[in-house]
Amino acid sequence: MRYCDVQGNCGDVEGDWDGLEEDEVQLHDVGEFYMDSPDWFLKHSKLLRDLVKPISMINPDCSNEYRAHTALKLFCVGYWSQVFSPIMKKIGIPTVYIDLCSGSGLTKVTGSDKFLPGSPFVADAYGNIFDYVICVDNDPQYANVLTKRLSAVRKPDSFKVFCCDNQDAIGEIIEIVKSKRAMFFCFYDPHGFDGFSWNVLEKLASSLNGDLLLTWFEHGLWRNYPHNEIILNRVFGDDSWKGAKSSEELTTKFCVRLSSIRALIKPIEIVDESKTVYHQILCVKETPAGSPFLRAWDDLRGYLESEGARATEMWLDIAYEKQTQLFDPKFER
Repeated sequence: MRYCDVQGNCGDVEGDWDGLEEDEVQLHDVGEFYMDSPDWFLKHSKLLRDLVKPISMINPDCSNEYRAHTALKLFCVGYWSQVFSPIMKKIGIPTVYIDLCSGSGLTKVTGSDKFLPGSPFVADAYGNIFDYVICVDNDPQYANVLTKRLSAVRKPDSFKVFCCDNQDAIGEIIEIVKSKRAMFFCFYDPHGFDGFSWNVLEKLASSLNGDLLLTWFEHGLWRNYPHNEIILNRVFGDDSWKGAKSSEELTTKFCVRLSSIRALIKPIEIVDESKTVYHQILCVKETPAGSPFLRAWDDLRGYLESEGARATEMWLDIAYEKQTQLFDPKFER
């Protein structure tokens, strides 16, 4: 059957979606986007709490460690998976989740005894199962433990963990997705800019159809400006970073650069507890219908750019039963 999918690409694939309206496909089962802010943050914090329980029982001494704001990145991954996967499944297209900097699959929250699930488990467990999962990490211990953790929740032939730099794995990743005639959702969350490469992004985006979600550390890259040309050229893929007068302008230049591989670039600015600015940037193709499914991302932006996002540690404390009630008047009913 001939189809034009929600990413605007045409081809032949098995499946029967006769009579399915375009808006019905694109907005099918995308979740609740209009909850009050406290309800929304508590709901998603509790989902992280529930997801982490079985993961943390496997090699519990092996984990990454980040501050509480890492939960906001996980919200983004889980939220967009909840939009992406049902759309593809509705029209019969296989889906692959790609995590280019996976870590161990378990994160300890700095300064606390709380743990969070890794992004591969959040993406695949918010009620939308991907047909295949691909993870990459260059740390042998992390890759080995992540394999064990994924084995506890997925069949052996439904995932692959690469233990190498993502630049060395990208060729095989592309071939796997092509062989499955699938659409991908890729999360690229580097451990610092040493793990970030424009060439990887460009190869993935030019070879396959799917959505990209990137973590962009605005202040981190600005600290390399303009003296570290090696890092800046690797991140941008060229010298289009030159001439930026501020960290904000550097971010704008990068978003313009991203528009060369995906037409729609949708950043969410997040300010963490230390006032550091970073972004979650969604990159998708424009559809003939005007990409109405992106309204979901705009709703997410409303939550994550609100005062509530600055209280992430409080939401986690309540969800993990470390705190019993809201203490900030801003969130009282």
